[in-house]
Amino acid sequence: MPDGDGVHYRPATKKLEKAYDKLLEQQPLSEIAFDVQSEIAARIRKYGNPSREVLEKGAELIDLAISFIEQGQEYHPDYFSAQINELSEHLLGHRRGLPLAVDACKAQLLDLTVDMNADDILNELAVSYIWRIYDADFAESLPLYFHDPRTGMTQDALDGSLHKLRQEMQPYVNELANRFLKVSDIKRLKRVKRSNIDFDNESDDDINAGVL
Repeated sequence: MPDGDGVHYRPATKKLEKAYDKLLEQQPLSEIAFDVQSEIAARIRKYGNPSREVLEKGAELIDLAISFIEQGQEYHPDYFSAQINELSEHLLGHRRGLPLAVDACKAQLLDLTVDMNADDILNELAVSYIWRIYDADFAESLPLYFHDPRTGMTQDALDGSLHKLRQEMQPYVNELANRFLKVSDIKRLKRVKRSNIDFDNESDDDINAGVL
């Protein structure tokens, strides 16, 4: 594992870099979450419609897998995983976005819940996909071993702030997932306004949806 010397960690965009700077400066997490979700919405638009096609097909395959289990038939996750791979290979999707959609589907194949219906599955996949964008383009692009002499932020403090930021992000992720599934063209997906969110009516159930 590198010790960080000569290694540069960088979130995917300038706006996400600014959000990271605000995190180091210990600015209000609610403000940082608002900025991050706005840029995550832009990343979803950039990754486009092919990622949603993968999730929709993945939801169909997962629904079929669940029916196999319910009927007592033999279930082979590798077969369904290969079907998702084959679909993605025929789509002209974004080189970063499409693999994240594939990963969301494959993770769900390994964590099936038999009482899920098709709509539930697709919503779970959309939430998982958006968390994966958040992780890949922001949270996981930050240093593993860290100390900032400018702000005094340590790795433990950064980890704690990221955990709290994830909680702040949850209602935005849920709303973005809802819009992601409803909008006719992903390129038209809009960021979430604060007035669109009921912060008092959010659970912790989906907070780790992108981490399996």
